[in-house]
Amino acid sequence: MTTKNKAKNRQAIRSAASATGSTCPIKIVEGANAPSYEGEGFYHTTRGGERVRHPGAYAKKGWSNLIYVASTLRIEVGTKWLAERGITSEMVTL
Repeated sequence: MTTKNKAKNRQAIRSAASATGSTCPIKIVEGANAPSYEGEGFYHTTRGGERVRHPGAYAKKGWSNLIYVASTLRIEVGTKWLAERGITSEMVTL
């Protein structure tokens, strides 16, 4: 399987999930799930757990009360959905 074909398969999955411009990872799960966009984007919180909407406003040198929470965005697709289209997990993964 060439890299070009793998890219086309990933592009087809992203398109089916309406996430064509996204670079988030594709996670293959058990079942017949059609591709869907799951998770949430990154954000900042205070040490107390309160979300901060504008972290740049708190960027004073020496003031580090902010905690970065990484993005969990991903595209989940079922193995049966892939099989129905003749795609195996090896045809998608890098």
